[in-house]
Amino acid sequence: MSKNDQMLVMEIDHETRQREHAAELEKQSTDRRHYLQYSAIIVIMITVFIVLLMLGSLKVPEWIIKMLGFFSFIFLFEFIVLISDHKIMEITHDEPWKILLIKIFLIAILLPLHHWIEKRVVSLLLDPRFYQYFPLSYTQQGQGTYQQDQSKITGHPQEDTPGTETK
Repeated sequence: MSKNDQMLVMEIDHETRQREHAAELEKQSTDRRHYLQYSAIIVIMITVFIVLLMLGSLKVPEWIIKMLGFFSFIFLFEFIVLISDHKIMEITHDEPWKILLIKIFLIAILLPLHHWIEKRVVSLLLDPRFYQYFPLSYTQQGQGTYQQDQSKITGHPQEDTPGTETK
């Protein structure tokens, strides 16, 4: 091999390494962006569920709890489908009929599960007994004091302290 041929081979190798390095940096950038997006989705989802639970302890119209319950569980189960999409694509090697079969199976499991869990959680949040576990909130019967709500939970009457009244 002549020096020119060696230089040409070295340039080609260098060019190849640069392309591989650029591709690796692009993959890392994409993975990082996806990781941040998944993290943001999880934080938003947790926030929505916390708001749902907080609304369950307040006296709000029933339709608000039902609506937020519906959307929060849709959000959760769509996130499950989103995460599973990547794995499904890897497993099936992007063959449409395999993807369709797996997704039909996945939705056949998730849809009834979604309806069952949503119904249970919303009915729990709408149950008047749910309020007794949150003694500092408003109750269905009206605004109560902390001691009255504590005595309902513990079953032991509290002694009166100065500045509080019991009915």
